[in-house]
Amino acid sequence: MTDWLFPAALALTGTMGVLMGLWGLWYLISGLACVRKPQDYGLHPAQTKFAILIAARNEELVIGPLINSLLTQSYPAKLYDIWVIPNNCADNTALAARSFGAKVLECTVPVKSKGEVLRFAYNRLRGRRYDAWLVFDADNVVDRNFLAEMNNVRLTGVQAAQGYRDSKNPYDTALSGCSSIYYWMMDRFHNGGKAGLGLSAMIGGTGFMVTQSLLDKLGGWRTETISEDMEITVQALLAGERVAYAPKAITYDEQPLTWEQSFKQRRRWTSGTIQVAEAYLPALAQELGERPRLALLDMGSTMVLPAYQLAALAGLIPPRWADGPCFRLCCWGWRGPAGISPGRHSRPPLPPGSSLHWRENGTAVCGRHWGPIGFSSSPGCPLPRSAFGNGPPSGRRSATPGPWPHSCPGDK
Repeated sequence: MTDWLFPAALALTGTMGVLMGLWGLWYLISGLACVRKPQDYGLHPAQTKFAILIAARNEELVIGPLINSLLTQSYPAKLYDIWVIPNNCADNTALAARSFGAKVLECTVPVKSKGEVLRFAYNRLRGRRYDAWLVFDADNVVDRNFLAEMNNVRLTGVQAAQGYRDSKNPYDTALSGCSSIYYWMMDRFHNGGKAGLGLSAMIGGTGFMVTQSLLDKLGGWRTETISEDMEITVQALLAGERVAYAPKAITYDEQPLTWEQSFKQRRRWTSGTIQVAEAYLPALAQELGERPRLALLDMGSTMVLPAYQLAALAGLIPPRWADGPCFRLCCWGWRGPAGISPGRHSRPPLPPGSSLHWRENGTAVCGRHWGPIGFSSSPGCPLPRSAFGNGPPSGRRSATPGPWPHSCPGDK
Protein backbone atom coordinates (compact mmCIF):
# COMPACT_ATOMS: atom_id res chain seq x y z
CA MET A 1 0.00 0.00 0.00
CA THR A 2 2.83 2.39 0.83
CA ASP A 3 5.36 1.07 -1.66
CA TRP A 4 4.93 4.26 -3.72
CA LEU A 5 6.28 6.52 -0.95
CA PHE A 6 9.97 5.87 -1.50
CA PRO A 7 9.86 6.25 -5.31
CA ALA A 8 7.84 9.43 -4.87
CA ALA A 9 10.33 10.85 -2.38
CA LEU A 10 13.21 9.83 -4.64
CA ALA A 11 11.52 11.47 -7.64
CA LEU A 12 10.88 14.66 -5.64
CA THR A 13 14.50 14.80 -4.49
CA GLY A 14 15.77 14.23 -8.01
CA THR A 15 13.45 16.88 -9.40
CA MET A 16 14.63 19.41 -6.81
CA GLY A 17 18.22 18.56 -7.67
CA VAL A 18 17.60 19.14 -11.37
CA LEU A 19 15.77 22.41 -10.70
CA MET A 20 18.56 23.64 -8.41
CA GLY A 21 21.10 22.78 -11.09
CA LEU A 22 19.14 24.66 -13.76
CA TRP A 23 18.65 27.59 -11.41
CA GLY A 24 22.38 27.72 -10.71
CA LEU A 25 23.17 27.52 -14.42
CA TRP A 26 20.76 30.36 -15.15
CA TYR A 27 22.34 32.54 -12.48
CA LEU A 28 25.77 31.77 -13.92
CA ILE A 29 24.64 32.82 -17.40
CA SER A 30 22.86 35.96 -16.20
CA GLY A 31 25.75 36.85 -13.91
CA LEU A 32 28.23 36.68 -16.78
CA ALA A 33 26.03 39.14 -18.68
CA CYS A 34 27.18 41.84 -16.26
CA VAL A 35 30.26 42.34 -18.47
CA ARG A 36 28.03 44.28 -20.84
CA LYS A 37 28.29 48.03 -20.44
CA PRO A 38 25.39 49.45 -18.36
CA GLN A 39 22.83 51.53 -20.19
CA ASP A 40 23.73 55.18 -20.44
CA TYR A 41 20.68 57.27 -19.54
CA GLY A 42 22.32 60.48 -20.68
CA LEU A 43 22.02 63.97 -19.19
CA HIS A 44 18.63 65.64 -19.01
CA PRO A 45 17.38 68.91 -17.55
CA ALA A 46 15.90 68.73 -14.06
CA GLN A 47 12.17 68.20 -14.59
CA THR A 48 11.03 65.43 -12.25
CA LYS A 49 9.35 66.40 -9.02
CA PHE A 50 10.26 63.80 -6.40
CA ALA A 51 8.64 62.80 -3.13
CA ILE A 52 11.24 61.17 -0.89
CA LEU A 53 9.73 58.74 1.65
CA ILE A 54 11.60 57.61 4.76
CA ALA A 55 9.79 55.19 7.05
CA ALA A 56 11.38 55.66 10.47
CA ARG A 57 10.97 53.77 13.73
CA ASN A 58 13.23 54.82 16.61
CA GLU A 59 15.77 56.36 14.23
CA GLU A 60 16.56 59.52 16.20
CA LEU A 61 20.30 58.80 16.32
CA VAL A 62 20.87 57.91 12.66
CA ILE A 63 18.44 59.92 10.56
CA GLY A 64 20.44 63.17 10.57
CA PRO A 65 23.16 62.14 8.07
CA LEU A 66 20.53 60.88 5.60
CA ILE A 67 18.60 64.15 5.66
CA ASN A 68 21.83 66.17 5.32
CA SER A 69 22.86 64.11 2.28
CA LEU A 70 19.44 64.70 0.71
CA LEU A 71 19.45 68.44 1.41
CA THR A 72 22.82 68.82 -0.35
CA GLN A 73 21.82 67.14 -3.61
CA SER A 74 22.99 68.54 -6.94
CA TYR A 75 19.34 68.93 -7.89
CA PRO A 76 17.02 71.93 -7.52
CA ALA A 77 15.57 71.98 -4.00
CA LYS A 78 12.19 73.13 -5.31
CA LEU A 79 11.78 69.85 -7.19
CA TYR A 80 11.79 67.48 -4.23
CA ASP A 81 10.36 67.12 -0.72
CA ILE A 82 11.79 64.98 2.05
CA TRP A 83 9.08 63.20 4.03
CA VAL A 84 9.90 61.30 7.22
CA ILE A 85 7.10 59.05 8.46
CA PRO A 86 7.66 58.15 12.13
CA ASN A 87 5.76 55.04 13.22
CA ASN A 88 5.61 53.13 16.50
CA CYS A 89 8.40 55.31 17.89
CA ALA A 90 9.54 55.40 21.50
CA ASP A 91 12.12 58.16 20.92
CA ASN A 92 12.26 61.62 19.36
CA THR A 93 12.55 60.61 15.71
CA ALA A 94 9.98 63.19 14.60
CA LEU A 95 11.70 66.02 16.48
CA ALA A 96 15.09 65.04 15.10
CA ALA A 97 13.77 64.91 11.53
CA ARG A 98 12.21 68.37 11.84
CA SER A 99 15.36 69.83 13.36
CA PHE A 100 17.42 68.59 10.39
CA GLY A 101 15.01 70.17 7.91
CA ALA A 102 12.73 67.35 6.74
CA LYS A 103 8.95 67.38 6.56
CA VAL A 104 7.28 65.02 9.05
CA LEU A 105 4.13 63.03 8.38
CA GLU A 106 3.03 61.32 11.57
CA CYS A 107 1.64 57.84 10.97
CA THR A 108 -1.85 57.89 12.48
CA VAL A 109 -2.94 54.33 11.68
CA PRO A 110 -1.71 51.01 13.13
CA VAL A 111 1.11 49.61 10.98
CA LYS A 112 3.20 46.45 11.24
CA SER A 113 5.49 46.73 8.24
CA LYS A 114 7.40 49.21 6.14
CA GLY A 115 5.05 48.58 3.23
CA GLU A 116 2.06 49.65 5.30
CA VAL A 117 3.86 52.85 6.29
CA LEU A 118 4.67 53.66 2.66
CA ARG A 119 1.09 52.96 1.61
CA PHE A 120 -0.20 55.32 4.30
CA ALA A 121 2.20 58.05 3.20
CA TYR A 122 1.34 57.63 -0.48
CA ASN A 123 -2.39 57.85 0.19
CA ARG A 124 -1.89 61.05 2.17
CA LEU A 125 0.48 62.72 -0.30
CA ARG A 126 -0.66 61.60 -3.75
CA GLY A 127 -2.66 64.78 -4.30
CA ARG A 128 0.51 66.89 -4.34
CA ARG A 129 1.27 66.04 -7.97
CA TYR A 130 4.63 64.33 -7.61
CA ASP A 131 6.11 62.73 -10.72
CA ALA A 132 8.00 59.98 -8.92
CA TRP A 133 8.57 58.52 -5.46
CA LEU A 134 11.91 57.65 -3.92
CA VAL A 135 12.33 55.39 -0.89
CA PHE A 136 15.25 55.26 1.57
CA ASP A 137 15.95 53.64 4.91
CA ALA A 138 16.61 56.01 7.79
CA ASP A 139 20.21 54.82 8.31
CA ASN A 140 21.28 55.49 4.70
CA VAL A 141 23.49 58.16 3.20
CA VAL A 142 22.84 59.21 -0.39
CA ASP A 143 25.30 60.27 -3.08
CA ARG A 144 24.83 63.92 -4.00
CA ASN A 145 23.97 63.06 -7.62
CA PHE A 146 21.31 60.48 -6.78
CA LEU A 147 18.27 62.61 -7.65
CA ALA A 148 19.90 63.93 -10.82
CA GLU A 149 20.60 60.37 -11.97
CA MET A 150 17.07 59.21 -11.22
CA ASN A 151 15.76 62.21 -13.15
CA ASN A 152 17.86 61.08 -16.14
CA VAL A 153 16.48 57.56 -15.80
CA ARG A 154 12.85 58.66 -15.62
CA LEU A 155 13.11 60.99 -18.61
CA THR A 156 14.15 58.04 -20.80
CA GLY A 157 10.75 56.45 -20.13
CA VAL A 158 11.67 54.14 -17.22
CA GLN A 159 8.83 53.58 -14.75
CA ALA A 160 10.77 51.91 -11.91
CA ALA A 161 14.48 51.83 -11.11
CA GLN A 162 16.86 50.46 -8.52
CA GLY A 163 20.06 52.33 -7.76
CA TYR A 164 23.44 50.99 -6.68
CA ARG A 165 23.31 49.83 -3.07
CA ASP A 166 26.73 50.38 -1.52
CA SER A 167 27.83 49.89 2.10
CA LYS A 168 28.43 52.43 4.85
CA ASN A 169 30.36 50.15 7.18
CA PRO A 170 32.12 47.29 5.36
CA TYR A 171 35.03 47.29 7.85
CA ASP A 172 33.19 47.48 11.17
CA THR A 173 32.91 43.73 11.77
CA ALA A 174 33.47 40.54 9.82
CA LEU A 175 29.70 40.17 9.44
CA SER A 176 29.20 43.69 8.09
CA GLY A 177 32.00 42.95 5.64
CA CYS A 178 30.30 39.75 4.46
CA SER A 179 26.98 41.56 4.11
CA SER A 180 28.70 44.29 2.10
CA ILE A 181 30.17 41.68 -0.25
CA TYR A 182 26.69 40.22 -0.68
CA TYR A 183 25.26 43.57 -1.81
CA TRP A 184 28.22 44.29 -4.08
CA MET A 185 27.61 40.92 -5.73
CA MET A 186 23.87 41.63 -6.01
CA ASP A 187 24.65 44.96 -7.67
CA ARG A 188 27.23 43.58 -10.04
CA PHE A 189 26.01 40.09 -10.90
CA HIS A 190 22.27 40.09 -10.20
CA ASN A 191 21.03 43.54 -11.17
CA GLY A 192 23.91 44.23 -13.53
CA GLY A 193 23.55 40.82 -15.16
CA LYS A 194 19.78 41.09 -15.57
CA ALA A 195 20.19 44.57 -17.04
CA GLY A 196 22.77 43.15 -19.45
CA LEU A 197 20.17 40.66 -20.70
CA GLY A 198 17.44 43.28 -20.93
CA LEU A 199 15.54 41.75 -17.99
CA SER A 200 14.19 43.31 -14.82
CA ALA A 201 16.40 44.24 -11.92
CA MET A 202 15.22 43.62 -8.36
CA ILE A 203 14.05 46.46 -6.16
CA GLY A 204 16.12 46.16 -3.00
CA GLY A 205 14.15 47.99 -0.30
CA THR A 206 16.06 51.28 -0.41
CA GLY A 207 17.45 53.63 -3.03
CA PHE A 208 14.71 52.95 -5.57
CA MET A 209 12.26 54.97 -7.67
CA VAL A 210 8.66 54.30 -8.68
CA THR A 211 6.90 56.78 -10.97
CA GLN A 212 3.41 58.11 -10.39
CA SER A 213 2.30 56.80 -13.78
CA LEU A 214 3.27 53.25 -12.77
CA LEU A 215 1.45 53.56 -9.44
CA ASP A 216 -1.63 54.80 -11.32
CA LYS A 217 -1.36 51.71 -13.50
CA LEU A 218 -1.09 49.50 -10.42
CA GLY A 219 -4.02 51.14 -8.66
CA GLY A 220 -1.90 52.96 -6.09
CA TRP A 221 0.63 51.77 -3.56
CA ARG A 222 -0.90 48.44 -2.60
CA THR A 223 1.84 46.26 -1.12
CA GLU A 224 0.51 43.82 1.48
CA THR A 225 3.52 41.67 2.42
CA ILE A 226 6.56 42.38 4.58
CA SER A 227 8.70 42.22 1.42
CA GLU A 228 7.32 45.31 -0.27
CA ASP A 229 10.37 45.64 -2.53
CA MET A 230 9.95 42.24 -4.18
CA GLU A 231 6.18 42.75 -4.29
CA ILE A 232 6.51 45.99 -6.25
CA THR A 233 8.95 44.29 -8.61
CA VAL A 234 6.42 41.53 -9.32
CA GLN A 235 3.58 44.02 -9.69
CA ALA A 236 5.59 46.01 -12.22
CA LEU A 237 6.37 42.89 -14.26
CA LEU A 238 2.73 41.81 -14.28
CA ALA A 239 1.84 45.31 -15.48
CA GLY A 240 4.23 44.92 -18.41
CA GLU A 241 7.02 47.08 -17.01
CA ARG A 242 10.53 46.19 -15.91
CA VAL A 243 12.72 47.59 -13.15
CA ALA A 244 15.74 49.37 -14.61
CA TYR A 245 19.15 49.31 -13.01
CA ALA A 246 20.73 52.72 -12.35
CA PRO A 247 24.30 52.10 -11.14
CA LYS A 248 25.17 55.80 -10.98
CA ALA A 249 22.42 56.47 -8.41
CA ILE A 250 24.29 55.38 -5.28
CA THR A 251 22.96 54.76 -1.77
CA TYR A 252 25.19 53.84 1.16
CA ASP A 253 23.37 51.39 3.40
CA GLU A 254 24.31 50.34 6.94
CA GLN A 255 25.00 46.62 7.31
CA PRO A 256 24.28 44.47 10.40
CA LEU A 257 27.12 44.15 12.88
CA THR A 258 26.19 40.93 14.68
CA TRP A 259 25.02 37.47 13.72
CA GLU A 260 21.73 38.02 15.59
CA GLN A 261 20.96 41.16 13.58
CA SER A 262 21.82 39.42 10.33
CA PHE A 263 19.73 36.35 11.19
CA LYS A 264 16.65 38.47 11.96
CA GLN A 265 17.11 40.41 8.74
CA ARG A 266 17.41 37.31 6.56
CA ARG A 267 14.58 35.54 8.34
CA ARG A 268 12.38 38.54 7.53
CA TRP A 269 13.51 38.43 3.90
CA THR A 270 12.74 34.73 3.60
CA SER A 271 9.33 35.14 5.23
CA GLY A 272 8.55 38.02 2.90
CA THR A 273 9.62 36.04 -0.16
CA ILE A 274 7.31 33.20 0.86
CA GLN A 275 4.43 35.68 1.30
CA VAL A 276 5.05 37.17 -2.14
CA ALA A 277 5.27 33.71 -3.71
CA GLU A 278 1.96 32.66 -2.15
CA ALA A 279 0.27 35.84 -3.32
CA TYR A 280 1.70 36.20 -6.83
CA LEU A 281 2.98 32.86 -8.16
CA PRO A 282 -0.47 31.85 -9.52
CA ALA A 283 -0.86 35.18 -11.34
CA LEU A 284 2.73 34.94 -12.59
CA ALA A 285 2.13 31.43 -13.91
CA GLN A 286 -1.07 32.53 -15.65
CA GLU A 287 0.65 35.51 -17.25
CA LEU A 288 3.53 33.28 -18.31
CA GLY A 289 1.09 30.90 -19.97
CA GLU A 290 -0.76 33.66 -21.82
CA ARG A 291 2.18 35.92 -22.73
CA PRO A 292 5.49 34.08 -22.19
CA ARG A 293 8.38 36.35 -21.26
CA LEU A 294 11.81 35.47 -19.97
CA ALA A 295 11.53 38.20 -17.33
CA LEU A 296 8.49 36.45 -15.80
CA LEU A 297 10.29 33.10 -15.69
CA ASP A 298 13.30 34.76 -14.10
CA MET A 299 11.13 36.39 -11.44
CA GLY A 300 9.38 33.09 -10.73
CA SER A 301 12.70 31.34 -10.16
CA THR A 302 13.64 34.03 -7.66
CA MET A 303 10.34 33.75 -5.78
CA VAL A 304 10.83 30.03 -5.09
CA LEU A 305 14.30 30.63 -3.65
CA PRO A 306 13.23 29.50 -0.11
CA ALA A 307 12.45 26.04 -1.56
CA TYR A 308 15.98 25.83 -2.96
CA GLN A 309 17.39 26.93 0.38
CA LEU A 310 15.40 24.25 2.20
CA ALA A 311 16.58 21.54 -0.18
CA ALA A 312 20.18 22.69 0.23
CA LEU A 313 19.88 22.64 4.03
CA ALA A 314 18.44 19.13 3.89
CA GLY A 315 21.56 17.99 2.08
CA LEU A 316 23.68 19.26 4.97
CA ILE A 317 22.06 17.01 7.57
CA PRO A 318 24.89 15.03 9.23
CA PRO A 319 24.82 11.28 8.50
CA ARG A 320 24.49 10.43 12.18
CA TRP A 321 21.11 12.15 12.25
CA ALA A 322 19.91 9.54 9.80
CA ASP A 323 19.61 7.14 12.73
CA GLY A 324 16.56 9.05 13.95
CA PRO A 325 13.12 7.55 13.47
CA CYS A 326 12.13 9.87 10.63
CA PHE A 327 15.11 9.07 8.41
CA ARG A 328 15.27 5.43 9.46
CA LEU A 329 11.72 5.05 8.17
CA CYS A 330 12.74 5.60 4.56
CA CYS A 331 15.38 2.89 4.79
CA TRP A 332 12.94 0.34 6.23
CA GLY A 333 11.06 0.26 2.94
CA TRP A 334 8.52 2.74 4.37
CA ARG A 335 6.98 -0.22 6.24
CA GLY A 336 7.93 0.58 9.81
CA PRO A 337 10.32 -1.34 12.08
CA ALA A 338 10.67 -5.06 11.71
CA GLY A 339 8.54 -7.07 14.07
CA ILE A 340 5.29 -5.08 13.83
CA SER A 341 3.89 -7.65 11.46
CA PRO A 342 6.11 -10.77 11.68
CA GLY A 343 6.52 -12.62 8.43
CA ARG A 344 4.75 -10.04 6.29
CA HIS A 345 7.83 -7.83 5.92
CA SER A 346 10.42 -10.58 5.71
CA ARG A 347 13.04 -10.48 2.99
CA PRO A 348 15.44 -13.07 1.61
CA PRO A 349 19.00 -13.24 2.90
CA LEU A 350 21.47 -10.58 1.90
CA PRO A 351 22.42 -10.79 -1.77
CA PRO A 352 25.94 -12.02 -2.57
CA GLY A 353 28.55 -9.31 -2.09
CA SER A 354 26.48 -7.38 0.47
CA SER A 355 27.45 -6.98 4.10
CA LEU A 356 26.42 -5.24 7.25
CA HIS A 357 28.67 -2.72 8.94
CA TRP A 358 27.97 -1.76 12.51
CA ARG A 359 28.33 1.74 13.85
CA GLU A 360 29.56 2.65 17.30
CA ASN A 361 26.03 3.72 18.30
CA GLY A 362 24.71 0.24 17.64
CA THR A 363 22.96 0.72 14.31
CA ALA A 364 23.80 -1.35 11.27
CA VAL A 365 24.56 -0.06 7.82
CA CYS A 366 23.95 -1.91 4.58
CA GLY A 367 27.20 -1.58 2.62
CA ARG A 368 25.50 -1.96 -0.73
CA HIS A 369 23.28 1.13 -0.73
CA TRP A 370 23.48 4.88 -0.24
CA GLY A 371 21.80 6.62 2.65
CA PRO A 372 18.13 7.61 2.73
CA ILE A 373 17.19 9.38 -0.51
CA GLY A 374 20.37 11.38 -0.69
CA PHE A 375 20.30 12.90 2.78
CA SER A 376 23.45 11.04 3.81
CA SER A 377 26.74 11.90 2.18
CA SER A 378 28.36 8.57 3.02
CA PRO A 379 27.41 5.05 1.90
CA GLY A 380 25.22 3.18 4.27
CA CYS A 381 21.61 2.61 5.06
CA PRO A 382 20.72 2.79 8.80
CA LEU A 383 19.16 -0.40 10.08
CA PRO A 384 17.46 -1.00 13.43
CA ARG A 385 19.36 -3.08 15.95
CA SER A 386 16.11 -4.94 16.64
CA ALA A 387 16.28 -6.43 13.18
CA PHE A 388 19.45 -8.33 14.00
CA GLY A 389 19.05 -9.50 17.56
CA ASN A 390 22.12 -8.61 19.60
CA GLY A 391 24.19 -7.31 16.69
CA PRO A 392 27.37 -8.72 15.20
CA PRO A 393 29.46 -11.35 16.90
CA SER A 394 31.90 -10.00 19.46
CA GLY A 395 35.02 -8.48 17.92
CA ARG A 396 33.62 -8.39 14.36
CA ARG A 397 32.56 -5.36 12.32
CA SER A 398 30.14 -7.16 10.00
CA ALA A 399 27.46 -9.76 10.14
CA THR A 400 25.28 -11.69 7.70
CA PRO A 401 21.89 -12.49 9.22
CA GLY A 402 19.60 -15.22 8.12
CA PRO A 403 16.07 -13.89 7.58
CA TRP A 404 16.25 -10.36 6.13
CA PRO A 405 13.52 -8.11 7.59
CA HIS A 406 14.99 -4.96 6.01
CA SER A 407 14.08 -3.28 2.71
CA CYS A 408 16.80 -1.02 1.42
CA PRO A 409 16.27 1.27 -1.58
CA GLY A 410 17.01 -0.72 -4.69
CA ASP A 411 16.20 -4.19 -3.31
CA LYS A 412 13.92 -6.24 -5.45
